[in-house]
Amino acid sequence: MEGLVKYEAVHLFIERAASALPIFRLTQENAPALAQVCRRLDGMPLAIELAAARVRVLSVEQIATRLDDSYRLLAGGSRTALPRQQTLQATIDWSYNLLSEKEQTVFRRLSVFAGGFTLEAVEVVCAGESIEENEILDLLSHLLDKSLVQMEERSGEARYRLLETIRQYGQDKLQQIGEVALVRLRHRDWCVDLAERAEPELLSAEQGIWFDRLETEHDNLRTALRWALERGEAETVARIGASVWHFWQFRGYLSEGRRWLEVALAAFSERTALRAKALLAAGLLAFYQDDYVRANVLLEESLELSRTHSERQGIAYALNALGSLAQKTGDYERATTFYEESLPLLRELGDQRVMAFTLSGFGLAMLYQGDNERAALICGESLALSRERGDPQSIAGSLTSLAIPLLEGGDHERARTLCEESLTMRQQLGDKGGSAHTLAILGRIAMQQSDYERATTCYEKSLTLRQETGEKEGIATALEGLAAVAGVGGQPLNAARLYGSAESLRDTLGAPLTPTDRSYYEQTVAAIRAQLDEALFARAWAEGRAMTLEQAIAAAKQVKAAEHITPAKVRTHVETSSTSPSRGNPFGLTSREIDVLRLLTQGLTYAQIAEQLIISPRTADAHLRSIYGKLGVTSRSTATRYAIEHKLV
Repeated sequence: MEGLVKYEAVHLFIERAASALPIFRLTQENAPALAQVCRRLDGMPLAIELAAARVRVLSVEQIATRLDDSYRLLAGGSRTALPRQQTLQATIDWSYNLLSEKEQTVFRRLSVFAGGFTLEAVEVVCAGESIEENEILDLLSHLLDKSLVQMEERSGEARYRLLETIRQYGQDKLQQIGEVALVRLRHRDWCVDLAERAEPELLSAEQGIWFDRLETEHDNLRTALRWALERGEAETVARIGASVWHFWQFRGYLSEGRRWLEVALAAFSERTALRAKALLAAGLLAFYQDDYVRANVLLEESLELSRTHSERQGIAYALNALGSLAQKTGDYERATTFYEESLPLLRELGDQRVMAFTLSGFGLAMLYQGDNERAALICGESLALSRERGDPQSIAGSLTSLAIPLLEGGDHERARTLCEESLTMRQQLGDKGGSAHTLAILGRIAMQQSDYERATTCYEKSLTLRQETGEKEGIATALEGLAAVAGVGGQPLNAARLYGSAESLRDTLGAPLTPTDRSYYEQTVAAIRAQLDEALFARAWAEGRAMTLEQAIAAAKQVKAAEHITPAKVRTHVETSSTSPSRGNPFGLTSREIDVLRLLTQGLTYAQIAEQLIISPRTADAHLRSIYGKLGVTSRSTATRYAIEHKLV
């Protein structure tokens, strides 16, 4: 008997049986039957758990006998299934057939959920006909006791789920009984209700809780959206999408959200207020993905429809969105016109949240038209309004907006403090796009404070988040930031390539630099140009413009390996470059790096280079990484080619 316990399957059976019936023990009497059960079930964990849960009502010997009966029944059915599939099918059949009629009904209905469910959701979706709502808790508890339902606790709330194999089995039974349409309709209605209840909460002080809740129920929402489209219910898809688009934006589901909304808009053309709302949501998601042409089409139609229906809120929101779009594409006068029409409407509506957002945009439009003082005042008003409401997302956005005119005014410390507060709030909310934007500003502040390590970290994190959300204008900003770092870190070639790539990306998107960004950009580009002869600079820039986005991102990540230098070294390097540049070494290589590069071109290994120069292999490796960074290359062969072409050795 002691040897039997060593087997994992037997140990699992005993553990699960004791969980179902605390007094259960392995004995000399039940050991043979238990071994028979585990053999019969091929040691499959799920099958063993289902069988072990029955010790509350059956002895191990009875379980073994009934399993034999199930397999005999199965043998008369599908003979084409694999033996392990037959084993599992028989075990689930056996467990299902032992359920009461009401337990079977609830079990089948639970299969419409995807990714889990709460008790409240089950009470809405699974009650009805023969099942009263007040019976649901007991029936769910019975299914839990029998291992057909799993439970876990999340943030103090019980959440349940079916293992996928059992869920598929339940769906088959639901199909056989003919209840699929009825139960799916209830599930769809529950999802619509959840989405519409979430909509105002996503803009409240409780938004973080609701972002998390929608994240947890996202698979259920997807299931409802998919089924609604299959039934031709495009308006249902629009209702859900127009309600939860903020969640899709903040949690990085921009592409998925756009797909649902675009499909819905293509499938119904009724010029309703709902369509205007869905157009606004789709337009803003397109805007956040830098698809400015499509965003303009969607937002213009949303504004037109909202005017047709005299929907003042829809008019104000569409005007605000079009203002943001005009600002992003560099038309600051047009942006101001939209903001100035939107603000009175928002004041009439008492919509402080969107008013705060509009004030932020309006303030930055003033900044980009040269009025820094007014910009700071308007952005400060936005922040005060956001703090009054207590809406974390609004506060975070206003903090970042106010930081920009402060940064331009030279108040780096206060700008950094505001951005750090904003970043903390956005990270808590899971707002990837907002976090990426704030990190880019923090990178700019760090550069101006000569904290190059911090700048690199901020830009790299921003780049990673932008990759996740697919926001290409943000990727261009991160590339420019890392190019600036590369420039002061002795990597002028890589810097020029990154700037060239960012320029190409902005040209494609139609997203020019803001006037304030343009001034800083021109200064850093000029510093890089001073480190290279004109032909080499032009060549590197052209190479950057020709890069794919993937190649540019890979090159940007090479900046991490740069040999970061102190502010004093930067000044010395720039002064040396501007007064007596070495025409044979325009890359900022040290004499030791030239020695290492010479040996590299001769085909020596890292160890051989270290031996020749009487340095450690680790030091040799560090020199090589620095060389690669300064030359903007990633391999021995490319480094060798550059060294020979530019007569460095």
